[in-house]
Amino acid sequence: MRKVTQGISNFILKNEKAKAKNGVIVGYDTRFLSEKYAAACAEVLSANGIRALLTDRDAPTPLISYEIIKRKLAGGST
Repeated sequence: MRKVTQGISNFILKNEKAKAKNGVIVGYDTRFLSEKYAAACAEVLSANGIRALLTDRDAPTPLISYEIIKRKLAGGST
């Protein structure tokens, strides 16, 4: 998962530089270890200088999509 997130970080920094400063929202669901996976993704994004917004509880995908548009983020994940 860290390698995939690194690839996403590389893409954002290369193709979405203007939105990268706004960040990426990372959510999770109720599946086993989902919260820990989300935290690991947020760590990789942060290490690349991309602001990572980590939800404080499980969040449905439509909420993540809404926040991406509302905040003009570079992307998001659940």
